[in-house]
Amino acid sequence: MNRSNVGANTNSVQILLDSVVLLVAFIINLLCYIGRIKAQEYPALLALFAVFVLIFIMSNKEKYLYNVTLFTYIDRIQRKITVSFLLAGITILIFGRLTLKTEDSRLFVWTYLLLTYMLVSVKMLFHTNLNNALMAKNKPRTALVGDESTFEKFFYFLNKTSIVIDFVGYIAWSKNDYDAAATGADKNGDNEVTVDNTDADNSNVAGTDAVINAYGTGVSNMSADKNGDNKTESDKTGVGGVTENDTEKPGTGKTKYIGYMEKLEEVLHEHRIDQLYIMQRDTDQPDSFQPVIDMCMDLGVTVRMVVDIYKKRNASSYVSSVGTYPIITYHTITLNTHEQVIKRIFDIAASIFGIIVFSPIMLATAIAIKLDSKGPVLFKQTRVGKNGRLFKIYKFRSMFVDAEERKAELMKQNQMQNGPMFKMKDDPRITKVGKFIRKTSIDELPQFFNILGGSMSLVGTRPPTVDEVEKYERNQWRRISIKPGLTGMWQVSGRSAITDFNKVVELDTEYIDKWSLGLDFIIILKTVRVLLLRKGAF
Repeated sequence: MNRSNVGANTNSVQILLDSVVLLVAFIINLLCYIGRIKAQEYPALLALFAVFVLIFIMSNKEKYLYNVTLFTYIDRIQRKITVSFLLAGITILIFGRLTLKTEDSRLFVWTYLLLTYMLVSVKMLFHTNLNNALMAKNKPRTALVGDESTFEKFFYFLNKTSIVIDFVGYIAWSKNDYDAAATGADKNGDNEVTVDNTDADNSNVAGTDAVINAYGTGVSNMSADKNGDNKTESDKTGVGGVTENDTEKPGTGKTKYIGYMEKLEEVLHEHRIDQLYIMQRDTDQPDSFQPVIDMCMDLGVTVRMVVDIYKKRNASSYVSSVGTYPIITYHTITLNTHEQVIKRIFDIAASIFGIIVFSPIMLATAIAIKLDSKGPVLFKQTRVGKNGRLFKIYKFRSMFVDAEERKAELMKQNQMQNGPMFKMKDDPRITKVGKFIRKTSIDELPQFFNILGGSMSLVGTRPPTVDEVEKYERNQWRRISIKPGLTGMWQVSGRSAITDFNKVVELDTEYIDKWSLGLDFIIILKTVRVLLLRKGAF
């Protein structure tokens, strides 16, 4: 992005409205406290107000509440606003406690917060209407390239956002499509299609390549009067040649075609178009639109390409750019960098805490393992981490040293169904001490060192073995698209009691799809409960 489009998706109207609401609440509250607050307290109150506004607005912006593409689901927006309000409110309550000297001034902060939340909530009820009213005179005159049916789903989504347009009409791909619209208005009478027949051109060029070769030389129907004023047919009939009764909102039943692509430049001039929406078709090559974009750039008309590419329902996407190259990113894992940083900081702190607190237990376990059976205290095994990265996992040894060699003869007794994962109750390879430390999950404590080193996370998916991953089907690979964890959805949802590998994959992918810092916190609490009850481990 550059200076000309930074903030292009920012809803400045909503930022302004929120700022006004916060100011109005402050003034009303101030009027109610006239004579009760000392003059020397006003600078502190103004400073607290400024801090509240800054935190509230920035928190809302971070949650994309000021993005014009945000769907206006009132309940969801209200929840996000409440979080921003609590963050800003708690901050000024803390600072107010430290800086304000009188009870009246401290009470002022409380009443201000109450009044503010009420006014912000009321404003939310009229969110869409206020936005449309303030943007009424600044709606860009917009034409849509293509057939109405191709835009139905797009407008379904568009109508949920704060994006406002002054819809002028459709531009057909070719003269054939344009003529078909004139003669093929829905025979059942469900839709009324009108066509602007100001162009008498009889060309019948079809297909994108032929259409694009026809661009570029059209001259507008404008004629200069003696005084030099330009007049168009649209000036006689209303906005863009379309009166209030000629064209309704796209997808509502009544549509108008104002031209076709071979005469695009004439259409843009005649109808004073500000921007075009072009729905890219499956048969279109990306570079085929370059002449259209070049012409519109010469005219100062904005082009918005609507890329209709199939993607799975569980994939998220966003658009960014590097230099002059737009990039569409599809992903299933979280790409929220600041939450990832917080998660890593928490992992480091938790692993250090765990190593220190559980060191006596680990020492006692090491001694018990040495006394119980021959072999090393720690069991080291190559496991598969994020997207196939290999790492050495550390656990207290709970089996005899020949456990891996004996695994093949026990595969027939594998209790895990529909997958390569091996689980067996009363496994004869487990030592006496091993049964206890596995039941209490003490054998997992050395993994705090894995977490500290960065190969694992405190909460994640179950770390699989190399031979297990080699047998994965494609859809099972997604469970290793993040760092494995010491605990996770599988561990708190039954652990070894789950005997269907597909269920394990389902739980891990559910964690990936729904991941948040809050979910990690919930899983940690559930893990403590599972450990105390010793459920699901063997």
